[in-house]
Amino acid sequence: IVPSSYLFMLKLIRRRERKPDEDKSPTQLAKDNALKDAFAFLYQEYEADFYLWEVAESGKKLIFVGFLSMPLFGPGSTKQLITAFVFSVVCLMLQMQARPYKRDDDDLLASMCAFCLVLMFFFCLILQQGVLIDDSRETLTQQVLDRFEINTSALGVGMVVVMLLSLVVAFIMMTIHAARARQDDAPRLPPSATRRVVTRRRAIDLPLMRAGDTARLRGGGWG
Repeated sequence: IVPSSYLFMLKLIRRRERKPDEDKSPTQLAKDNALKDAFAFLYQEYEADFYLWEVAESGKKLIFVGFLSMPLFGPGSTKQLITAFVFSVVCLMLQMQARPYKRDDDDLLASMCAFCLVLMFFFCLILQQGVLIDDSRETLTQQVLDRFEINTSALGVGMVVVMLLSLVVAFIMMTIHAARARQDDAPRLPPSATRRVVTRRRAIDLPLMRAGDTARLRGGGWG
Protein backbone atom coordinates (compact mmCIF):
# COMPACT_ATOMS: atom_id res chain seq x y z
CA ILE A 1 0.00 0.00 0.00
CA VAL A 2 2.77 2.44 0.95
CA PRO A 3 4.75 2.15 -2.34
CA SER A 4 1.53 2.51 -4.34
CA SER A 5 0.56 5.62 -2.36
CA TYR A 6 4.00 7.16 -2.89
CA LEU A 7 3.82 6.40 -6.60
CA PHE A 8 0.38 7.98 -6.91
CA MET A 9 1.38 11.18 -5.08
CA LEU A 10 4.64 11.60 -7.03
CA LYS A 11 2.89 11.08 -10.35
CA LEU A 12 0.21 13.59 -9.32
CA ILE A 13 2.84 16.19 -8.39
CA ARG A 14 4.74 15.64 -11.64
CA ARG A 15 1.57 15.94 -13.71
CA ARG A 16 0.66 19.24 -12.03
CA GLU A 17 4.18 20.57 -12.57
CA ARG A 18 3.82 20.13 -16.33
CA LYS A 19 1.13 22.82 -16.43
CA PRO A 20 2.68 26.33 -16.50
CA ASP A 21 2.09 28.49 -13.45
CA GLU A 22 0.74 31.27 -15.67
CA ASP A 23 -2.20 29.05 -16.65
CA LYS A 24 -3.16 28.33 -13.03
CA SER A 25 -5.42 30.34 -10.81
CA PRO A 26 -3.94 31.69 -7.54
CA THR A 27 -5.98 29.14 -5.58
CA GLN A 28 -4.79 26.22 -7.71
CA LEU A 29 -1.19 27.45 -7.54
CA ALA A 30 -1.37 27.64 -3.76
CA LYS A 31 -2.78 24.10 -3.59
CA ASP A 32 -0.03 22.76 -5.84
CA ASN A 33 2.68 24.43 -3.76
CA ALA A 34 1.16 23.07 -0.56
CA LEU A 35 1.05 19.58 -2.07
CA LYS A 36 4.70 19.81 -3.14
CA ASP A 37 5.79 21.03 0.29
CA ALA A 38 3.85 18.26 2.05
CA PHE A 39 5.47 15.47 0.02
CA ALA A 40 8.86 17.05 -0.66
CA PHE A 41 10.50 14.41 1.55
CA LEU A 42 9.75 11.84 -1.15
CA TYR A 43 11.83 13.43 -3.91
CA GLN A 44 13.90 16.41 -2.74
CA GLU A 45 16.98 14.30 -1.91
CA TYR A 46 17.12 12.65 -5.34
CA GLU A 47 18.14 13.70 -8.82
CA ALA A 48 15.36 14.78 -11.15
CA ASP A 49 15.66 11.61 -13.23
CA PHE A 50 15.26 9.47 -10.10
CA TYR A 51 12.33 11.22 -8.42
CA LEU A 52 10.61 7.81 -8.05
CA TRP A 53 13.55 6.27 -6.18
CA GLU A 54 11.71 6.47 -2.83
CA VAL A 55 9.06 4.19 -4.33
CA ALA A 56 11.80 1.68 -5.15
CA GLU A 57 13.19 1.96 -1.62
CA SER A 58 9.76 1.33 -0.12
CA GLY A 59 9.27 -1.65 -2.43
CA LYS A 60 12.64 -3.06 -1.38
CA LYS A 61 11.70 -2.83 2.30
CA LEU A 62 8.36 -4.45 1.56
CA ILE A 63 10.06 -7.37 -0.17
CA PHE A 64 12.58 -7.90 2.63
CA VAL A 65 10.09 -7.57 5.49
CA GLY A 66 6.90 -8.94 3.98
CA PHE A 67 7.30 -10.86 0.75
CA LEU A 68 10.26 -12.98 1.83
CA SER A 69 8.45 -13.88 5.07
CA MET A 70 5.73 -15.73 3.19
CA PRO A 71 5.48 -19.54 3.56
CA LEU A 72 6.54 -19.84 -0.09
CA PHE A 73 10.14 -19.08 0.89
CA GLY A 74 10.10 -21.09 4.12
CA PRO A 75 10.90 -18.64 6.92
CA GLY A 76 14.23 -19.54 8.51
CA SER A 77 15.22 -21.82 5.63
CA THR A 78 18.27 -21.74 3.41
CA LYS A 79 16.04 -20.94 0.45
CA GLN A 80 14.87 -17.77 2.14
CA LEU A 81 18.42 -16.66 2.93
CA ILE A 82 19.65 -17.37 -0.60
CA THR A 83 16.74 -15.40 -2.10
CA ALA A 84 17.39 -12.47 0.24
CA PHE A 85 21.12 -12.60 -0.51
CA VAL A 86 20.61 -12.54 -4.29
CA PHE A 87 18.05 -9.73 -4.02
CA SER A 88 20.37 -7.68 -1.82
CA VAL A 89 23.17 -8.07 -4.37
CA VAL A 90 20.83 -6.82 -7.11
CA CYS A 91 19.88 -3.83 -4.95
CA LEU A 92 23.55 -3.07 -4.35
CA MET A 93 24.35 -3.13 -8.06
CA LEU A 94 21.37 -0.87 -8.87
CA GLN A 95 22.39 1.60 -6.17
CA MET A 96 26.00 1.77 -7.38
CA GLN A 97 24.94 2.11 -11.00
CA ALA A 98 22.14 4.67 -10.55
CA ARG A 99 23.63 6.92 -7.82
CA PRO A 100 20.23 8.62 -7.44
CA TYR A 101 21.03 11.12 -4.66
CA LYS A 102 21.94 14.73 -5.33
CA ARG A 103 24.85 14.61 -2.88
CA ASP A 104 27.75 12.27 -3.54
CA ASP A 105 28.19 11.47 0.14
CA ASP A 106 24.57 10.27 0.32
CA ASP A 107 25.23 7.96 -2.64
CA LEU A 108 28.32 6.65 -0.92
CA LEU A 109 26.53 6.04 2.38
CA ALA A 110 23.63 4.27 0.64
CA SER A 111 26.07 2.03 -1.26
CA MET A 112 27.92 1.11 1.93
CA CYS A 113 24.65 0.29 3.71
CA ALA A 114 23.62 -1.93 0.81
CA PHE A 115 27.03 -3.61 0.97
CA CYS A 116 26.58 -4.26 4.71
CA LEU A 117 23.20 -5.82 3.96
CA VAL A 118 24.82 -8.18 1.46
CA LEU A 119 27.46 -9.10 4.03
CA MET A 120 24.81 -9.78 6.65
CA PHE A 121 22.93 -12.27 4.48
CA PHE A 122 26.19 -13.89 3.41
CA PHE A 123 27.27 -14.41 7.01
CA CYS A 124 23.78 -15.65 7.90
CA LEU A 125 24.12 -18.37 5.28
CA ILE A 126 27.43 -19.47 6.76
CA LEU A 127 26.02 -19.35 10.29
CA GLN A 128 23.09 -21.50 9.25
CA GLN A 129 25.51 -24.10 7.92
CA GLY A 130 27.30 -24.01 11.27
CA VAL A 131 24.01 -24.56 13.12
CA LEU A 132 23.26 -27.50 10.84
CA ILE A 133 26.63 -29.05 11.61
CA ASP A 134 26.10 -28.60 15.35
CA ASP A 135 22.66 -30.24 15.21
CA SER A 136 24.03 -33.19 13.22
CA ARG A 137 27.22 -33.63 15.22
CA GLU A 138 26.22 -37.04 16.62
CA THR A 139 25.57 -38.51 13.18
CA LEU A 140 28.71 -37.17 11.45
CA THR A 141 32.18 -38.61 11.46
CA GLN A 142 35.12 -36.72 12.88
CA GLN A 143 36.56 -36.29 9.39
CA VAL A 144 33.41 -34.55 8.18
CA LEU A 145 33.30 -32.37 11.29
CA ASP A 146 36.91 -31.30 10.81
CA ARG A 147 36.15 -30.37 7.23
CA PHE A 148 32.85 -28.49 7.61
CA GLU A 149 32.70 -27.34 11.22
CA ILE A 150 32.48 -23.56 11.68
CA ASN A 151 33.35 -21.48 14.70
CA THR A 152 30.11 -19.50 14.91
CA SER A 153 31.38 -17.21 17.68
CA ALA A 154 34.42 -16.12 15.70
CA LEU A 155 32.28 -15.74 12.59
CA GLY A 156 29.82 -13.49 14.41
CA VAL A 157 32.64 -11.29 15.70
CA GLY A 158 34.15 -11.16 12.22
CA MET A 159 30.81 -10.08 10.73
CA VAL A 160 30.47 -7.21 13.22
CA VAL A 161 34.09 -6.12 12.64
CA VAL A 162 33.73 -6.11 8.86
CA MET A 163 30.52 -4.07 8.99
CA LEU A 164 32.04 -1.55 11.38
CA LEU A 165 35.11 -1.21 9.16
CA SER A 166 32.84 -0.65 6.17
CA LEU A 167 31.05 2.16 7.97
CA VAL A 168 34.38 3.68 9.04
CA VAL A 169 35.61 3.63 5.44
CA ALA A 170 32.34 5.22 4.32
CA PHE A 171 32.72 7.97 6.93
CA ILE A 172 36.31 8.69 5.85
CA MET A 173 35.33 8.86 2.17
CA MET A 174 32.38 11.12 3.00
CA THR A 175 34.75 13.44 4.86
CA ILE A 176 37.08 13.55 1.86
CA HIS A 177 34.17 14.29 -0.49
CA ALA A 178 32.96 17.09 1.79
CA ALA A 179 36.45 18.63 1.92
CA ARG A 180 36.76 18.53 -1.87
CA ALA A 181 33.31 20.07 -2.25
CA ARG A 182 34.29 22.97 0.01
CA GLN A 183 37.43 23.54 -2.05
CA ASP A 184 35.44 23.53 -5.28
CA ASP A 185 32.92 26.01 -3.87
CA ALA A 186 35.62 28.41 -2.63
CA PRO A 187 35.73 31.67 -4.68
CA ARG A 188 38.64 31.98 -7.06
CA LEU A 189 40.00 34.95 -8.97
CA PRO A 190 39.88 34.64 -12.77
CA PRO A 191 43.26 34.15 -14.48
CA SER A 192 43.06 37.62 -16.04
CA ALA A 193 42.78 39.30 -12.63
CA THR A 194 46.23 38.20 -11.44
CA ARG A 195 49.80 38.55 -12.62
CA ARG A 196 52.47 36.04 -11.69
CA VAL A 197 55.55 37.61 -10.08
CA VAL A 198 58.55 35.34 -9.74
CA THR A 199 60.79 35.96 -6.77
CA ARG A 200 64.00 34.21 -5.90
CA ARG A 201 62.27 31.34 -4.14
CA ARG A 202 58.69 31.09 -5.40
CA ALA A 203 56.05 32.56 -7.72
CA ILE A 204 53.34 34.85 -6.30
CA ASP A 205 50.04 35.75 -7.97
CA LEU A 206 49.27 39.46 -7.49
CA PRO A 207 45.95 41.12 -8.44
CA LEU A 208 46.11 43.38 -11.49
CA MET A 209 45.00 47.01 -11.26
CA ARG A 210 41.95 48.03 -13.22
CA ALA A 211 41.55 51.18 -15.27
CA GLY A 212 41.49 54.20 -12.98
CA ASP A 213 43.18 52.45 -10.05
CA THR A 214 46.54 54.05 -10.88
CA ALA A 215 45.09 57.57 -10.86
CA ARG A 216 43.32 56.91 -7.55
CA LEU A 217 46.55 55.57 -6.06
CA ARG A 218 48.50 58.72 -7.12
CA GLY A 219 45.79 61.05 -5.87
CA GLY A 220 45.53 59.39 -2.47
CA GLY A 221 42.03 58.09 -3.13
CA TRP A 222 42.92 54.45 -2.71
CA GLY A 223 41.16 52.63 0.18
